[in-house]
Amino acid sequence: MLVKHARRGSLVLAVATGFLARPAFAQECVAAPKPYFEFEVAQRATFIADSTVSPRPSRRRAAAAAAERALVQFVVDTSGVPDARSFKILVANDRDLAEAGRAALARWRFRPARVDGCAVPQLVQTPLEP
Repeated sequence: MLVKHARRGSLVLAVATGFLARPAFAQECVAAPKPYFEFEVAQRATFIADSTVSPRPSRRRAAAAAAERALVQFVVDTSGVPDARSFKILVANDRDLAEAGRAALARWRFRPARVDGCAVPQLVQTPLEP
């Protein structure tokens, strides 16, 4: 059949060998042994903005909130979900704000970081402000 139908022969051969089953550019993503730092990824994890999940200071402290700051760190996994177990407060002049960030973390979503087209976990450090 391959000799008789030369035009279809290459297609039949390609299908028979499975050449068309996988595109040439396809690659297999493997699990990363550890989270990547921001400088190690081609695309960093980016927050999907939603004002309903921002940490909020208590109303009585709203006036003093201008001076409140915190720097937190956590891992964003390959599906864009922050890992609450990895949450760390790096710097905080207001512990309540940092804890509000911890509480809001479960509702935050990100576009995952990417390396060579594959989603990878990334260590994220972000400031929190009221």
